[in-house]
Amino acid sequence: MSQFTFATLVKGNQEPIAHFLEKSQSSSYLFPANPDWQAVIVENDMEIAEQTAQKMSLALDTSALYFFDCVDHGWGYSLFHRGRLESECFVNYEESSIHIHNHGEAALYKACVNPEAYMIFRRWVKHFYDHLDEIFGGVELFKKAFAIEKIEWISYAYLSTDSDERLNDLEAQFFPGSKKIIPVKKIIFEILQDSFNQIGYFLDESMSDRKRFAFTRKDEHGYTYGIYLDASDNGKISASLYSPTVRYLDMFWVVRRQYRSDMPYEDEDQLRLVLEEIRDVFVDLGHKWLHDNQIERFDVNAVYQKIITPYLEEKGFRMEHEDNPIMFGGKLIYKRERGSVIFEHFAGTTGVKIIMNEGDDELTLNEFVHRNRNNPQFYRDGMRFTYTDHDTFLEFLDGVTYYLDRYFEKFSSK
Repeated sequence: MSQFTFATLVKGNQEPIAHFLEKSQSSSYLFPANPDWQAVIVENDMEIAEQTAQKMSLALDTSALYFFDCVDHGWGYSLFHRGRLESECFVNYEESSIHIHNHGEAALYKACVNPEAYMIFRRWVKHFYDHLDEIFGGVELFKKAFAIEKIEWISYAYLSTDSDERLNDLEAQFFPGSKKIIPVKKIIFEILQDSFNQIGYFLDESMSDRKRFAFTRKDEHGYTYGIYLDASDNGKISASLYSPTVRYLDMFWVVRRQYRSDMPYEDEDQLRLVLEEIRDVFVDLGHKWLHDNQIERFDVNAVYQKIITPYLEEKGFRMEHEDNPIMFGGKLIYKRERGSVIFEHFAGTTGVKIIMNEGDDELTLNEFVHRNRNNPQFYRDGMRFTYTDHDTFLEFLDGVTYYLDRYFEKFSSK
């Protein structure tokens, strides 16, 4: 599970910060990050935490640091002083890149709590530019420089569901904000639940939480279909269709070709109108679309035997293992000396994972395609590692053999 941390750190004591938060429209938490800096965790933190840092630094005539850490993707910060951006950084793990804009390097050094640790962080930055593969580790050095090691797994979503014991350990104060609280969950169930239940869709607890709600049904093969509502952004709600091949696709785009990914509301009456429209469109059109696009059951193994088995036999492979039927979960394994190709299907989805091994090298076909996507002589647009019926499965296997040819060519040329 990915960790998401979004925090605003404000330099100074708590009293003026608490006074500022008491007047704020958004709800928030306040707790000491260290003796010099206070942590402010605001509602809708992903969208407004950086803006909050700038506002608070200006209003309180101090420094404020916006810090985020999305463990699987990257991390970064923005330092403001009296409303002015002094320094910012974004480390992107996926692209193995670092972007630093220093409008005032001295301000960042002055703001840090541990100057020695900060200089170690700076050396890491310089070292990274010479060793692009060593991108991890910088975030812990930065946190040590500002003595914010406790800012981990911290966001408004986490704190709002944390136990009183956890909040007490943090010494967290809660500020409700001046906005009137709308009972979104209660109204969603009031307007949608009965209508959805009547056509066979029920709340799926495994896909839901306190701000996201999935109403689903399973077909006779165990595939899941349904509607997914996301109310995690205050004042907005989205409705997506969900199926083994269409995950979280805007319902209004699917059935009406209208782009309505975020439907805004300002009060309870507007929320009711939005939910009534979602209910009516799903009952009249969305449910029918999901029914018409159910997965076709066919003999997937027979298609593999007809197309893939002879294709791989020509390249020296033989089938070593076959789960039958593979359509609802299982593997096909082909092997040759120092090599294998594995086709893996998963229960409840029509996605297919293909793993190639040659010697000590292991790679999925998806990764291989992605790595070569910028080569126009190699890349073929439209490759999807999923299918809905016999015809789309044939199209999928056509793409598989095309890219396996490219893979074997590249490997043999090493």
